Amino acid sequence: WVAARLRASWRMQGVQGGIYLGLGLPDTESLPLGDVLSSSASVPASALSYGDERGDPELASWVAARLREKEGVEAEAGNVLVTYGATGATELVARLIVGAGGVVVLEGPTYRDTIGIFREHGCELVTVEMDEQGMRLDRLQMVVKELASKGKKPACIFTVPSFQNPSGITMSEQRRLAIVQFAHANGILVVEDDPYRELNFFDYRVPPSLYKLGNGDNVMRIGTFSKVLAPGLRVGYILASAERVAALAASASPLSGGGANPFSARLVANYCRAGQLDPHLVQLRQLYQSRRTTLVCAMREFLQPLGVTFTEPSGGFFCWVTLPVGAHFSSVELRERALKLGVDFIPGGGFYPPAEEALGRASFRLAFSYEHEDNLRQGVLLIADAIRELSAYTHTH
Repeated sequence: WVAARLRASWRMQGVQGGIYLGLGLPDTESLPLGDVLSSSASVPASALSYGDERGDPELASWVAARLREKEGVEAEAGNVLVTYGATGATELVARLIVGAGGVVVLEGPTYRDTIGIFREHGCELVTVEMDEQGMRLDRLQMVVKELASKGKKPACIFTVPSFQNPSGITMSEQRRLAIVQFAHANGILVVEDDPYRELNFFDYRVPPSLYKLGNGDNVMRIGTFSKVLAPGLRVGYILASAERVAALAASASPLSGGGANPFSARLVANYCRAGQLDPHLVQLRQLYQSRRTTLVCAMREFLQPLGVTFTEPSGGFFCWVTLPVGAHFSSVELRERALKLGVDFIPGGGFYPPAEEALGRASFRLAFSYEHEDNLRQGVLLIADAIRELSAYTHTH
């Protein structure tokens, strides 16, 4: 559906064919339809009715057990709240923890839908600059101090620490620990959104989660099955203290809705308990690692000679690309030119709150998850052609 919508949009703009390096869509052929259908056969009829407000207990138990086994996290089923994907979890944070007028501190750049959710709930957004180790602690300290001078305190620090969307950067263990300690000392909740953690490449060891480093104290973690299984199932979860989970579950939405997606949640639980997730993850890592390598190699070949810089992530879906210093055109103008050549991407301004969009003027995000390798290489070549065309035009006008 998304691909068809994109093609229709391109046709309206006079683009024939088209290579899409924008949204972080999963590879369609990797979606395990047969296994998912098999898992649905053993879902009880009761899952078609209203469920527990905390979500499916079988899935909560499996998530807790996996986190104990794989990451050494102290977790029980009571620490897990099943949600409508990571989006539903973020919406609960925005509505019940931050609230209208509340302040949330995020990385800059950050996931644009996260920005949208917080803005829809009337939250005040303040971004913190990143470096190669993630959110900068010195900038975070400065932001919190400036807010305090205005009589404000962040309701939470919201971070995507592993293969961050859109930058692809992974926060170092030292930085994670420092942020957890700073937040704890200042009584600020940390919300860790970690959808890409298990999509690590080259046997890269992802640092311990902020939740683990903080021993679950004053840290919430958001997880999802959208990136590792199927986004259409709309199943995610919040990992938090038992008290916080109980408070979130007692809100109007889970209570009136009978829990999040009881049928899909039990289906996911069956799939995972049957031991099907880990073999599937092996296939996904191989697929996305190969596509990431193709994209990075193409950028080294075609964009680097033009002065373009970019991240080289060890997992996830995305690379963050920055135009040459002194470029006289923006990533929005580059996209307009690239579209005429048959390739699309998302300009960087959309990954900042509206008041800060200028910070993304010279950057853009490329996704390597959706297109096949030939298209990834061709797409980068076309972007390079667009950069050369714009550079020549701006130098002659």
